[in-house]
Amino acid sequence: MPARIRADEEQGKVRAKPEKFADHYTQARLFFESQTPVEQVHIANAFRFELSKVTVPAVRERMVASLRNASEWLARQVADGLGMEEMPAPLPLALPNPATPEVTKSPSLSLLARPGDGSIKGRKVALLVAAGVEGEGIKAIQAALLEQGAVGRPGGAAHRAVQTAAGDMLDADASLENEPGFLFDALVLPDGAEAVAALAQDGHTAEFIKDQFRHCKTIGAGRVARTAGARRRPGDHGQEPAPGRHRTAAGRRRRCACGRRRLHRGDGEAPPLRPRDGPAAGLNTHEKERHPHARPR
Repeated sequence: MPARIRADEEQGKVRAKPEKFADHYTQARLFFESQTPVEQVHIANAFRFELSKVTVPAVRERMVASLRNASEWLARQVADGLGMEEMPAPLPLALPNPATPEVTKSPSLSLLARPGDGSIKGRKVALLVAAGVEGEGIKAIQAALLEQGAVGRPGGAAHRAVQTAAGDMLDADASLENEPGFLFDALVLPDGAEAVAALAQDGHTAEFIKDQFRHCKTIGAGRVARTAGARRRPGDHGQEPAPGRHRTAAGRRRRCACGRRRLHRGDGEAPPLRPRDGPAAGLNTHEKERHPHARPR
């Protein structure tokens, strides 16, 4: 026993972190460079959004200076978004000469490396309803969604049953007051002149449609809803019309701001719901040279 203690004392244990722990940017660079262009833009927008909440300029500059050690392109996008006219110098490295990484890009780090099976299983679709709605159409859409593993939830101004154009009662199990549009994967605007007129007077409906449109969700509109949208102009009812109304009423398929989802005319076969685009939603791409398919500023 004494010999064992003596041996431990002679060896002398040292508890310290390996030198590589001071390399703070190699893994960050690997992660960012492994993303697809649309994911890289999403990350840049996320940095810009969060840093825009910071009220101390020095903190914003220091963060951009740190990002320059991981990706010059990322740092430039964030700086432009924050209105920085000059780029701050990169922060000094804790490890002056980091080891050359064995891997510089790994596609498996991208969320889009697992795009799914292309189905709409598990999606939640809002079906706007009000008194006078075409109930048979709502039920048909619910059945079609359920057959594909999705859920169609009728939503109205309140949690109550509404009378359809045929005189039947239809339960609205979602309230537009407390369930905003971005919680749903898609939206269906109803048929039924009375229902469309009632929903057009409700401010929550306009906000719901705006949220769906701004988040680039799929929006489908019946013929009556499109006609009502065509008659409506800015300033009607004391509020700006929902973007989805004018675009569907125009009778054309137009891409949303992100170019990923479309609004449907309502006649003919509707385009299928597409798999969740994940980080692609709501993006605006910069630097044409880096991303050839980017939309110019």
